[in-house]
Amino acid sequence: MRPRAFGYSLSTTRMIVALANWVGLVGAVVLAAVVVYFTFINPSSLFDLNGDVLLNDDYLLYSAAILFSGMSLASHAFIINFNRKVDDITFLNNRYILILFSLSIGGVWTPFILMRLPNTNISSSITPRIAISQGFGAVCLAAGIPTLAFLGPVINWTNMFSGDALEVMISALVIISMVLIAWGIINVSLFSGNNVKERYETSGARGLMVFVSTINLIFGTITLIFIIIETILTIINLIGSLFQRRSNIFSAVLNSMMISMMIGVRILILFTAWKSIKGIWAKENFTYTRYEKLAQTEQEYAIEANQ
Repeated sequence: MRPRAFGYSLSTTRMIVALANWVGLVGAVVLAAVVVYFTFINPSSLFDLNGDVLLNDDYLLYSAAILFSGMSLASHAFIINFNRKVDDITFLNNRYILILFSLSIGGVWTPFILMRLPNTNISSSITPRIAISQGFGAVCLAAGIPTLAFLGPVINWTNMFSGDALEVMISALVIISMVLIAWGIINVSLFSGNNVKERYETSGARGLMVFVSTINLIFGTITLIFIIIETILTIINLIGSLFQRRSNIFSAVLNSMMISMMIGVRILILFTAWKSIKGIWAKENFTYTRYEKLAQTEQEYAIEANQ
């Protein structure tokens, strides 16, 4: 039987993941277009009457929007390309990589549906270090280059971090964009090409590739740890809301059922995020087992539904 999620076949689920990320990609393009409009076509808030740049809150906001839209564009494109290129088994067994990139840009639907497809044993079939480094290389360049191009002409290179708080934050964004560009170039130069796995395993550059990919895994781990912390805090908050007073019995029961479902989903997120951390740090192909308590609940539900 082909794996299913929410009643959908794997092929349908892949189509939904692709559609969700195409929507995200379009949203990132729209965000970039809005920034272009307000900075070049209708720049009333960014330039004075003489055409000089006004370093104000709007300028900082647009700079951050450029940075995020670049990250979002590259991350959604990576997920779409991964989904398009790999077969069903590779997609199923390595979906934690897509979860990582989606969570990094605040994605909700893609991680949620991927963590529900299916609740079975997982066996990796590609090298996480290589795939994650390729994705991070594209994300860093897509975020860093347009941000530096936007801020570079107006920053005071000789007196960075010497002005007010606004200028300090803009200077920080310039440094961040430069670091992103440098890191993106390093990742792309090391992990691009069809023979990247052979170079990773046998070439003289293996040591450098391991070092760079380790930094990428640390960043990915930090992202997942943040998700774990946020999930734990949310579960605590949901449990606390169970004890709040309700106006009547009906609303109390309805609220309890809804909160119980939300807690169950959060537990699944917590479990999968932790397993994803173990997966991206695996030295070789790895296997981790399904969430048995959830699997038992699903089986009981299926039995009751068929009676």
